[in-house]
Amino acid sequence: MSYFSVKKQALYNLVYGSTSIETIWADQDFPQPDKTYIVLRMESFVPVGSDYQGRPDDDGDNRITGNREFTLNVQVLSANLFDDAFEALETLRMALNTNTYLDPLRVAGIAFVDSFPIQNLTGIQDTKFLPRGSMDLLFRTTRESQPGTGFIGIVKDMEGKYYKDDVLVKTEEITIDTIN
Repeated sequence: MSYFSVKKQALYNLVYGSTSIETIWADQDFPQPDKTYIVLRMESFVPVGSDYQGRPDDDGDNRITGNREFTLNVQVLSANLFDDAFEALETLRMALNTNTYLDPLRVAGIAFVDSFPIQNLTGIQDTKFLPRGSMDLLFRTTRESQPGTGFIGIVKDMEGKYYKDDVLVKTEEITIDTIN
């Protein structure tokens, strides 16, 4: 699984596991459920401080590691009352205080940081009220990459000219070939 797939699966498992309400990711190409359901969206992915860059190893690779914070927006669209949406969001918030739900996040490399107030986003759709609640959750994770920097190996085919008192004294051709 890719880096983001692992994170998204752990977050999905947290929300669905703690609420038992059908959960989908925003911007998916299939119909919305007819009953109460939850929509998840990763709102931002922000670097925290500067990334650490280690020294290159014997192969010329160096590891870059950085902390990232991201916001998960959780919306509950209720088939009944706003109370159902509020209850689901409060249940999720309470789950984030238990190791039962935090441990699988840790395994996926995610740390829970904070939750924000539950918002009442109830509105009118067509001619009826659509009870909806929303809450943002803040998480932190680490991102690593290991780009190959390579080493200089062979040097030739590069023209070098040397002058003394504005008179050309010597010309050399050299090539630079890197080894990755």
